[in-house]
Amino acid sequence: MKRLLWMAGLMMLFACNDQAKLPISHNESGVLGNLEFQLDSAGTSTASFKPRATLTDSAATFTSTAFSVTDASGIRFFNATFSVKNNTASNFKNLSLVMYDQSALSLQGTAIKELQTFSGAAITDAAVINRIKPTHAMGTATTIDVTRADFQAFDSAQVTQIQTDARALGVITSTDQILEYGFVARNGNARGIAAGATGSITLAFRVPKTGIATEPYRFKVTAVIFDAPTTVVTRSREETASSAAARASSITDRSNPTEVVLVGTDTQTATCTNCTVTRRTNAKISSLSQNLLDDPSTLGFDVETVKTGLGVPWSLNFAPDGTLYFTERAGNGGKVAIKKLNPSTGTVSDIIDSGSSSVRADGEGGVLGMDLDPNFSSNNNVYICYSYFVGNVVADNNRRNRVSRFTISGANLTGETILFDNMLGWSNHNGCRVANGPDSKLYFSIGDAADYAPGPIKAQDPSTLAGKIFRINYDGSIPTDNPYFGTLSGSARALWTFGHRNPQGLAFQPGTDALWSSEHGQNTRDELNLILKGKNYGWPSCVGTQSLNSPLNVPQDGTTYNCAATANLTASNYQIAIKEYQSGFTLATSDIAFVTSPLFPEWNGNLLMNTLKANQMYRITLSGSSVASDQVIINTGYGRLRDVTVSPDGLIYFSSDDGKIFRMVPK
Repeated sequence: MKRLLWMAGLMMLFACNDQAKLPISHNESGVLGNLEFQLDSAGTSTASFKPRATLTDSAATFTSTAFSVTDASGIRFFNATFSVKNNTASNFKNLSLVMYDQSALSLQGTAIKELQTFSGAAITDAAVINRIKPTHAMGTATTIDVTRADFQAFDSAQVTQIQTDARALGVITSTDQILEYGFVARNGNARGIAAGATGSITLAFRVPKTGIATEPYRFKVTAVIFDAPTTVVTRSREETASSAAARASSITDRSNPTEVVLVGTDTQTATCTNCTVTRRTNAKISSLSQNLLDDPSTLGFDVETVKTGLGVPWSLNFAPDGTLYFTERAGNGGKVAIKKLNPSTGTVSDIIDSGSSSVRADGEGGVLGMDLDPNFSSNNNVYICYSYFVGNVVADNNRRNRVSRFTISGANLTGETILFDNMLGWSNHNGCRVANGPDSKLYFSIGDAADYAPGPIKAQDPSTLAGKIFRINYDGSIPTDNPYFGTLSGSARALWTFGHRNPQGLAFQPGTDALWSSEHGQNTRDELNLILKGKNYGWPSCVGTQSLNSPLNVPQDGTTYNCAATANLTASNYQIAIKEYQSGFTLATSDIAFVTSPLFPEWNGNLLMNTLKANQMYRITLSGSSVASDQVIINTGYGRLRDVTVSPDGLIYFSSDDGKIFRMVPK
């Protein structure tokens, strides 16, 4: 839908048929005519209105009033506004610019009549055309007034009506297809344009940057002008249901009904004054089976190499100023260290502990998870989970992991404060992902320490610091509202969840604040988990989506998982995985991150998950506490994928175990 909307907004080119038709009375049709809107390479826009037979040529006047272009990270953002003058004696109740396919151009679903480069050459490349999409989620690139950049999604009955009437009036040809969306005019808080009044339409859109940086594409787009009897406020994917309801409630013209349409599959609810709220599945483009809100799986991107020749970049973290800080598993000279990278220049500098830290860089141990303090811009504090040997004595049972706070001071990490210590470690299964919580608490994971006696069963013992996810205050104290604060003692009171094998991904979901985690399976059944306070995730008794008291034989593991209830594993506290990947092999899941990006608005709210053994990155669409769909967006070619994060400007960065950092740039 986005893609179509933008186009519509850009320019409406009038291509009306002048054949004589029997006029349809105003009571029978809301089609007022056809609009052609054109944007040229200088940023000048023009509009031409062709009314239906019962209206005069001067029934409405469309005038371009504002236009701006902003370039950011390979994407060009446009923002165009034009006024709509109603020159008739009748009110336009819910004036919409309805998009349609022009069959002669074979550009189904685009609403484009003509698309040109800055030099005026025609563009017919579908890959370029399909990248023109509407969006409210432009973030820092440009500001869109969501109270004015409105669109309407029509249902199938409305589409049929508009298409039939527009064909009968000669506004479109017999083969043109009405699409299921349109832009809506406003006059202040009123939807529609009163007799003699002037309203406006603001159109926001984006295209791949091409040609001279200061010149945009040229566009010509056509639209049917339709006056609906009902005021409809449609919520886009980038807008909350409550925001759409507030916009509907603010409409001052109450002489006709108002409806809020929540388009999409989310579960968000809304109520509004003098309105009805309906939920509609994602509308379809009439001439195609394609989703009106656009199929995110079609989003194209390039992968750029940012830096090579590194160690194992384990945890990537962006500061608000765009600087990338990351850990390397081996540390530096046996000490805790991180690195600072300028993404624009590729310049890397070392930041090494000036104190007495000592890193256990054996196997999967080392300098692992890191997160920057929420107030990093003012205090330069970082939280690092790293591996060490007790007393620096190299011995199996001396393997440990800890979380410490450091302060970055120039080229040094200073003032180590150990916040949480003595988590059991091994040469593998150290976990050690760190994440700031929306509740102003620090969360971190620890693996089951594999072969450290008595083995994986440690994950089922709430008092043992292995196979857990912990929650502490930023000063290292333990919150009194932790689920086992009153029943456990010492450091174990930091327990948030248990029964984990090796959770290497932690991420909080924007909007819900839910905590999600990825976890390694043994040889099969890697897990995506929703982390719920106090729950037991079953390892090593249960795996994947296995039900309690339902034995499961897994030949690849050489194990039968009995998943039998015990004192610590009960029907009330056992939490199965939201999804298991896969039943016959392991992906070796690593980090996860939610997308909040103005450059990938189709993916906003999606979860990205890296895998080590499979060398893949997944894009996961969640629906409440379940996986609605997933898609492999990187399928080998970049090595074992370790970490993934989104930069402040909206690019997606990821690292590989062969010492490289990459970024994804939308086409």
